[in-house]
Amino acid sequence: MRTTKGSKSGGVAGQISRRRLIEAGTAAAALNATARLAAPRIVRAADLKTLVIVQQPGSLRTVDPGRASEVDGSAIGHALYDSLLALDGANPAPSYATDWTVSPDGLTYVFNVHADWKFSDGTPVTPEDYIFSCMREKNNKADASWMMGNVASITKTGPGQITIKLEKLDVDYLKLVPNSSLAVTKAATVRAHGGTDAADAATTDTATTWLDQHSVGTGPFMIDHWDRGSEMVLRANPHYWGPKTFDTVVFRFVQDPTTQRDLLLRGDAHLALNLTPDLAADLEKRGPSSKTAIAKVPALGIAYLGFNVKAQGPIGKPKAWEAIKYAVDYEGLKEIYLGGGQPTGCIVPPQLPNALPVAEGLKQDVAKAKAALAALGMPNGFTFKLTYGADQIIQNVPASDVVQKVKADLAEVGINAELNGEPLTQELTDYRAAKADAVLHLWAVDYPGWTDFLPVYGPGGHVGLSRQSWAVDSSPEAKQIAELIARATATVDPKQQLEPALQAQRLINQYGPYAWLFETNYQLGYRTDVIKKLAIDYLSFFNIPTSEFV
Repeated sequence: MRTTKGSKSGGVAGQISRRRLIEAGTAAAALNATARLAAPRIVRAADLKTLVIVQQPGSLRTVDPGRASEVDGSAIGHALYDSLLALDGANPAPSYATDWTVSPDGLTYVFNVHADWKFSDGTPVTPEDYIFSCMREKNNKADASWMMGNVASITKTGPGQITIKLEKLDVDYLKLVPNSSLAVTKAATVRAHGGTDAADAATTDTATTWLDQHSVGTGPFMIDHWDRGSEMVLRANPHYWGPKTFDTVVFRFVQDPTTQRDLLLRGDAHLALNLTPDLAADLEKRGPSSKTAIAKVPALGIAYLGFNVKAQGPIGKPKAWEAIKYAVDYEGLKEIYLGGGQPTGCIVPPQLPNALPVAEGLKQDVAKAKAALAALGMPNGFTFKLTYGADQIIQNVPASDVVQKVKADLAEVGINAELNGEPLTQELTDYRAAKADAVLHLWAVDYPGWTDFLPVYGPGGHVGLSRQSWAVDSSPEAKQIAELIARATATVDPKQQLEPALQAQRLINQYGPYAWLFETNYQLGYRTDVIKKLAIDYLSFFNIPTSEFV
């Protein structure tokens, strides 16, 4: 058995664990009903008991950890809830679990958990609470329920012990566990408000409405209120053991990135999440006198064009995908995303193991694009509908700017992309139901492992099949790619994973229904008179408890 241990405080030995720096303290007074109906509260930077964050509402639908999966709610989810494990960079670290062991075959995980943790209402956390939370996620059949799809059983095997057995080997399983969709919630309270972990939870669970206005977790904050489209206010969890940073955190939902920048410059906001590349560059040029700075780091997200294998017309044919791949000006896209992105070799971000080298990524070749059109029998091009989130900021890059660039590139070889801008929430709904013929989309990281990308997008994968209709038996190439991915995921030996993973990505670049555009970066603007150093977290944009404040 392999054993990993951390300090009993829940952090990595000798370090401060993420989300563990909020001490017990008096919760900030709730805003009265009149204030909630008025304009969002403005708090000046001088009021250091309150942190104001501006972000677009984007895809945020819910903060119920059993049903949330969108990237725009990640920071909020991690502020409210803890999972069994945390992350130290890209590596698993203690959280509710103090240490764990893994069986030699990689199928059985035994976690020892804290005996003295409390929920935000002061009641003790038990293994049963965590088991309930995971089974509710599994049985409600929500977008993140796939995270429990490989779990054969999850049981309490001691007063402070949880054992999880997997159906098959998952070489990155410990990196998946920290996702806030697998957070620990108080079972009794969730049940009291309509929640259930029963097999029919998909149709009988009604707790989401309540959980969108209340939280029952162990994170550093808890929900005060959420006015959709306006603001969400969090207040400090009085039963969180770490030292206090802020009494209140206000998330203001501001669609316009320029307005976010202006609020930051005035000190009416302390952290801006959706600055476009030009605005981020503007802040950097202003220098220290502006009391603002930019935190930039790879976001482990991939922006791409995806094509539905079963779409009617030419866009459902491999030669059409080939023509589009070669027609896109990937170098020219750099002028669109600026510091908000960087090239990628394939679907696996360059920072992760088994990523295809960037040098092997897709490159524009107009002659090959025209040859593919000729082979398609449409030398003068064709027309297809390209759906995208009209209000989407791809981390920091407006989706509308990207599709306009792509449309112009394709027009150079005669391909007409009819742009179909939808609200991001609708685009997500349509794409997940495989209703879109072609999309511009972002795959944001669920866990910092290569298996969150390659198997998911391969033939028969979670996205490959359900969204692209790309089945293993779609073509001989699809079958070969699926076999290579199966080989790579069947071993814990990195050396044995590497070659089949790389070859699978080379074939996906050649035959798959995707054009990988760029990897995204976080470019977060912050006030230097409030935040000394902004800690970036792979799963939640940023990390309030482990950031350094003035």
